[in-house]
Amino acid sequence: MDSTYAVVDHVATEIAEAYSSFGNLSALLLGQRSTPLFLSLLPLLYEETLTYYLFLIGEEAEEYAASEDPAALFTERCQAIVQANSYWQTVQGKRKTTLPSSLSDPGYVVIQQAIARLQADASAHLHS
Repeated sequence: MDSTYAVVDHVATEIAEAYSSFGNLSALLLGQRSTPLFLSLLPLLYEETLTYYLFLIGEEAEEYAASEDPAALFTERCQAIVQANSYWQTVQGKRKTTLPSSLSDPGYVVIQQAIARLQADASAHLHS
């Protein structure tokens, strides 16, 4: 079970890091992040990631079990967490605050990589 929490923690951290450096190109290139934004995103993204992972390993997660496309739902829910965050809205300023579901959004790319990693880990967990 410790490895389950480790993969969930790692994935949630990667998503929070991607969005806490989102927006300012120089900050992204220098690896700088908004600590308040990161800290406010991490617990919510961790909870969402854990819920999705538990669904993948066969535990009950109603919202994902009822979905036709659980991976797309995970993406939407992670992006909704970010978009609703007051720190993220402040960082965005007058820019568009709706996140694209495309490769032009570094956070979206990280979420898609996270989905693949969670699915692979869940598959290994189920076959062990």
